[in-house]
Amino acid sequence: MPGLTQHDADVNRAHTRAMEAFARMTRKMPATLEGTAENARAAPVPPIGIIILELMKHGGVYSLGDADMMRGRMMAMIQYVDAAGMSEEQCHSIIDHCVAAAQQVKTRFFYNLVPQPYRLHSPLVSYLIYPNRHLRSPINPPLSAESAKPYDGPGLMYSHVNTVSAVPAVFTFLGQFIDHDLTANAANLLGPQVVKGETPPDNLQDVIVINDASPSIDLDSVYGPRVDDTNPEKIRFIPMKDGYFCLDPVPDSSGFDVCRDADNKALIGDKRNDENQIILQIHILAKRLHNHFRHEAGDFAAGKKKTILKWQQMVATDYLPAVCRRDVVAEVWHRLKTDPGTLLIQKVPDAAGTLRFQMSHEFGIGFRFGHAQLRSEYQVNPAHGFRLFDSLSDGSKDLQGGKHLDATRLVDWPFFMATPSNLIGTQVNEVAFDLPESAIPDDINLVNSLPRRNLARSNDVFLCAGEDLARAYATKYPQFLTGPRTPDEIEPDPAYHRLFELDTEHGGGFRTPLWYYLLREAELERQGAYPAPQTLGAVGSLLVAETILSAIFHADTSIFKEAGLAPDVFPDEPLATFLELADLAANSPTPPTCDQAEVPPET
Repeated sequence: MPGLTQHDADVNRAHTRAMEAFARMTRKMPATLEGTAENARAAPVPPIGIIILELMKHGGVYSLGDADMMRGRMMAMIQYVDAAGMSEEQCHSIIDHCVAAAQQVKTRFFYNLVPQPYRLHSPLVSYLIYPNRHLRSPINPPLSAESAKPYDGPGLMYSHVNTVSAVPAVFTFLGQFIDHDLTANAANLLGPQVVKGETPPDNLQDVIVINDASPSIDLDSVYGPRVDDTNPEKIRFIPMKDGYFCLDPVPDSSGFDVCRDADNKALIGDKRNDENQIILQIHILAKRLHNHFRHEAGDFAAGKKKTILKWQQMVATDYLPAVCRRDVVAEVWHRLKTDPGTLLIQKVPDAAGTLRFQMSHEFGIGFRFGHAQLRSEYQVNPAHGFRLFDSLSDGSKDLQGGKHLDATRLVDWPFFMATPSNLIGTQVNEVAFDLPESAIPDDINLVNSLPRRNLARSNDVFLCAGEDLARAYATKYPQFLTGPRTPDEIEPDPAYHRLFELDTEHGGGFRTPLWYYLLREAELERQGAYPAPQTLGAVGSLLVAETILSAIFHADTSIFKEAGLAPDVFPDEPLATFLELADLAANSPTPPTCDQAEVPPET
């Protein structure tokens, strides 16, 4: 199978054995370890399963790939050894199993499409993302090194300005929503699991967590199940009545908000969809669309199916041709309908050896091209506009999530469709370098730079370089590319080529971080003669189109399996499907309101 060597298979089997042993150990441990040591830093510690689950947040699966980081974090448990009744040796043994289990999690739901690791080094990371680094000081005489670039801007990637592209801004947040639908998993990753429809092994006596989550465009981030953030044996509560999603009316408007608990936490399948108030309203749009089809079809299951199919049509025929080259999307579309075995992305064996469609790490990182599309502020309706994030505010002056919607922040969809995104390229708006903690729902809140996080995660999973993926796609799609971009195209200043040649451990030579490569490729194609120049380039378009169309193709409910729903010709009118979705939601029945008495307690 692509990306899987015999060594990988052996590692998978070893990880499986470690996972099983670790699961047995964690089930025997007390629910909480009460710290009673005299130094009294002691506080209740959650079960190990919850600790791992916390690290999974917001793509945190990547941090699980760093064994040293995992071991360092788990070593904090040592102070609770006496209270737990365990020896230090026993505690270290549990930590060893925890690290092994984390490695298994890393390979269980993602895989390396091109197993050619590229190790980034700090000089290149500094050169790419840090504002004002490697720039000649304006002080006279200059205090910076003679090799520094002239002081002609704020940094290589850092940008203070918004640009105008032909891609509507709504697709930036729709892409974020798609990412949350594809790259999270509902299962308890440290316990026994079965996939829906399979029979559990006879020897599993504990609770079996049915895993309905999938790397498919199936709206499981809306419908669930997704695991609760504080208890891996508990499914997140999503308020519904009679097959309709509950929503709360927004005062002084005709809009609706999601249900929230007493602490203002959104009661939704994936809490990441409350990171900002634009993606939140896409989530609400999906729920209102379901309510419309539930009313029209007469029952929940039929309404859910129609909602998923309509959503897939919009993603395939509106979103993809807007961000990817249309000729690439059309070719991938054709191959899936005629010969899916010719795609680079294929099903791969999971930990049990069963062939499944899974997410590649290349997509997990490369799909973050949307970070370059972010604007510093958005006019959400004719009367009101806000900064996306203001890290110094309490959220009252921006579009941070984690709070009730009010009438001023309601998106007027027809109006918002005319708002452009920023161009896909290496110039990333300053808003991406300074996220508020509310937009980073993992345990590394102080690393608030999206570019830095993207490059760090590339290292964590031994991601290939952009040139490696370009060569792989060139063998499959020679009509679109013959190989990677040249070093002079990636970095026009030869004085800085040395920063791209630091990974001598993996062969040396000029290699580019995949995320940066895809952004630079888009810029280069925009400078050329391609007739639709504001999308991803060839490699980026192939990666995104193959993954997302395959995520639709392999879904249980799929437009590829329904007669007449996967036409060979894309609609000429852009955004038609999304506008239709908005109209359907506006005309749907009034949703039932939330009943706080039905919200389950935290424990």
